[in-house]
Amino acid sequence: TYTDSNGNYKLTFPVDNPENGVFFAPLPYNTPDFVISPLEYRQISLQRNAFQIFKNLDFDYVAQNHTLDIAVELIPLNNAKPGFSADYKLIVKNVGSQNVIGGDAILSYDMSKIDDISISATGDPFVIGDKIYWTYGNLQPLEQIEYYINLVLKTPQEGVNDGNILHIIARTPLPGDTDTSNNLQSVYQIVVNSNDTNDIIALE
Repeated sequence: TYTDSNGNYKLTFPVDNPENGVFFAPLPYNTPDFVISPLEYRQISLQRNAFQIFKNLDFDYVAQNHTLDIAVELIPLNNAKPGFSADYKLIVKNVGSQNVIGGDAILSYDMSKIDDISISATGDPFVIGDKIYWTYGNLQPLEQIEYYINLVLKTPQEGVNDGNILHIIARTPLPGDTDTSNNLQSVYQIVVNSNDTNDIIALE
């Protein structure tokens, strides 16, 4: 499903069954705090024939619980190579049903393997030791904010070689969070050399 320049939704019917389609209204972030209303629009069956038919189906996400829940996700954007920049995207998501007035996102990294860092200006970041801090405020339910980080690895002469493991941790502590299991994510990324196409990443 996608929207055109006028904001209208377009549905693509399955290739193996171009005359019929079953479409689902996904729940954002698979959170149990929201339901589809009306419920019958959770699954929609449409049939296409020789005549083009327009069908308006409006639905809402309705909060069924009053929860405070922040989640973090850390995504590597490229290979980690000695002497080059390893790039990451850190996402803070409000997956609960209440506004989050404010909080912090924290990224921890191994200083012994990093030569330099650059950070997106969003959230007024600052660095203390081996940690980068961002402050966010007033995240609406289902809203998210993204931060970009570039970590320049040291060269082999400085002690970073292919096969080393780059361990990075993202955290979003929040007092009163109803689900703290999604407040932390660890990334283990194996450093590869410029001639090695293997890229092994483990997420926790």
